[in-house]
Amino acid sequence: MIKKYSRFISSLLASGFLIFSLQGCQSGTSDYADTQRLTQSSQVSDNTAANQETYSDNSGNRLSYDKSDTQYTTPDDFSQMREGKNYGESQVISYYSSTVGRYRNANLILPYNYDSSKSYPVLYLLHGMGGNYMSWEAFGCKYTVQNAVEDYGRSDMIIVCPTVFTSISGEAEDGYAFSELTEQYDNCLEDIVNDLMPYINENFSTKTGRDYTAIAGFSLGGREALYVGYSHPELFGYIGAFSPVQGVIPSPSSTGISLPSLLDDLSVDASIGQPYLNLLVVGYDDPFCLSATEFYDSYMTKNGIDHIFYEMEGAHDANVWSSGLYNFARRIF
Repeated sequence: MIKKYSRFISSLLASGFLIFSLQGCQSGTSDYADTQRLTQSSQVSDNTAANQETYSDNSGNRLSYDKSDTQYTTPDDFSQMREGKNYGESQVISYYSSTVGRYRNANLILPYNYDSSKSYPVLYLLHGMGGNYMSWEAFGCKYTVQNAVEDYGRSDMIIVCPTVFTSISGEAEDGYAFSELTEQYDNCLEDIVNDLMPYINENFSTKTGRDYTAIAGFSLGGREALYVGYSHPELFGYIGAFSPVQGVIPSPSSTGISLPSLLDDLSVDASIGQPYLNLLVVGYDDPFCLSATEFYDSYMTKNGIDHIFYEMEGAHDANVWSSGLYNFARRIF
């Protein structure tokens, strides 16, 4: 079953199925989106959230969003280039990874009119199995995030997309059983925290610390976003897991695939506090990660961890992940 799982996902990626699914996404209503754009743009003229309201959960912990806002539909054009709107440029960067002992690439997306005299929060986006540092770009993440910023008056941000597969031996993903492949993805924690983040903060004008740093991902990348974010709550204040793979904490498996747990629980030091935003999303028809995502939701609810969880039409595909990204981006920074 493990090899069957790997072959199936690889075939989806190779055939372009996920990108095709994204292009066919038609969720939400344009009237709703137009109203939001007009309202938010009148409040924040320069796309910086200097006067963003602050919110809190029932225990008084800070949140980055209004809990009464349970709207998760997306505008028809949320992941597309909009006529008359300017977008930031993408560039491939190369950084030295002491984790693997060689240079690695990452995709960097700057906000429009990036100004080195200003500083910007940073969103790290992690891909799933079979992907690489360009996967999120193929799904239209630049448009998704920058449209959300415009629609809801959030802060402009720098987006960083690394390759999550982190093999010291430098091999390609091909040939790994899923459990072994997952271990190579789990290695990304050291690479992101010790190598990539210092490079980004040294070479670009960033705001640092958990208030200004977010991490999100889909599938295996969703697993890693939870793992990295909860391993380093002092660095990451916002965590998004879109159709996340099981096993970050001890959890049952409904797929017959057993993965070692990465953390005993999702507790954090009280002096640091829980993330300002946890967002989980999964498709109703996801054959791989529906149960895992529902388990994370149940665990967070049972343990009093404030979070957003919603399910939507879709399977294990880019429509779901892009919806998650839009709803995540409009609630951070």
